Amino acid sequence: MNDLKALWQKHNDGELETSLVNMSDEIWQGGTLEEIKAKVSNEMFTFHVALNMIGNWKGDGWHYLLCEGREFLPYIPDVLDKLGLEEMKQMFDKTLSVFPDFAQGCDDKTYIDVVNFLSNPRFKVSDERLNAIPKAERVALCNAFSECVEQLDNLSMPLWAFNAEAGGWKNVLDYLYSCMDNQN
Repeated sequence: MNDLKALWQKHNDGELETSLVNMSDEIWQGGTLEEIKAKVSNEMFTFHVALNMIGNWKGDGWHYLLCEGREFLPYIPDVLDKLGLEEMKQMFDKTLSVFPDFAQGCDDKTYIDVVNFLSNPRFKVSDERLNAIPKAERVALCNAFSECVEQLDNLSMPLWAFNAEAGGWKNVLDYLYSCMDNQN
């Protein structure tokens, strides 16, 4: 399952988005994201994360990715870099910098508290570290998070929207073609 060219040839028989979804589905058969990472080439893993990042963005935007796509977050900066999206990578890193330091290694319950905390200053959270943050600072963090997410969406819209080049999949296709060229 390390041959992107073979995977593309196997699934590139119809509508582009369907082909890409089928490719991702086949890669997902390898298990969890961590299991897939251990089994496939760096190029295949980058391709897989890029497909899921853009696909999830197309469905619900960056807010969804940041709240529900936690497993992808550690890999997104590298993927954005490999896709040549430096400005978006910088904004993504800035967005993550709004998160409290403990959010990276916390359990799922605490992470939900963190994203609720950052999403709306009126949402109740149970984590005492978050509750200890003064209201004015929380409002500022919520505003910063919201602004960063909006800027990420604004950067993504011309590239990944359904009316963008190649239905919003140009970055993934460029990466795929460059990997296939390197396999020859």
